[in-house]
Amino acid sequence: MRHILVEIVCRQCGYHTHIKSHTLIQPDLEPKERERILSGRMFAFTCPICHEQITYIHNFLYHDPKRRFLAYMSVDGKAPQELRDQFSASDLICVRSPQALREAILMSEDGIDHALMAQIKSVLMKKDASAEAIYYHDYDPLSNTIWLDFVYENETIGKAIDRNHYDRLVNDKKQERG
Repeated sequence: MRHILVEIVCRQCGYHTHIKSHTLIQPDLEPKERERILSGRMFAFTCPICHEQITYIHNFLYHDPKRRFLAYMSVDGKAPQELRDQFSASDLICVRSPQALREAILMSEDGIDHALMAQIKSVLMKKDASAEAIYYHDYDPLSNTIWLDFVYENETIGKAIDRNHYDRLVNDKKQERG
């Protein structure tokens, strides 16, 4: 576990502080930190003066060696070439926000292809123009459905797609590769 000091300035009241934040987490060694990411508490700070919720980001690596999965979060959504070289046998996903980091972790754990899910979400966004964003939520094996969170201006609604449709797309993609 590695840390940095992150400068926090409340836009609401001007409160200024520095907080200690992780730069690397391995979920098998730090399961509580994994839970903090998934619950949205890892990159969040509440101003002690005005109680404004502040989300912050910095370069951060989530490394799951068991699944051969890396998620790298940065402002520009790009990982350094050295990281790509060092972990070339792992699946590397680059993200720009804590929400996208959470989503990448959940998809990896559920065995969901990140690129294919991005294509599916793109199609769904075109069909539902009022949705501001769509995020992967989870896979429910009992009903064989993939749940997505559709974010609208005033609410978030969970909607499901049949896992069989996703699996057909995965098989089509494999056949295309030959």
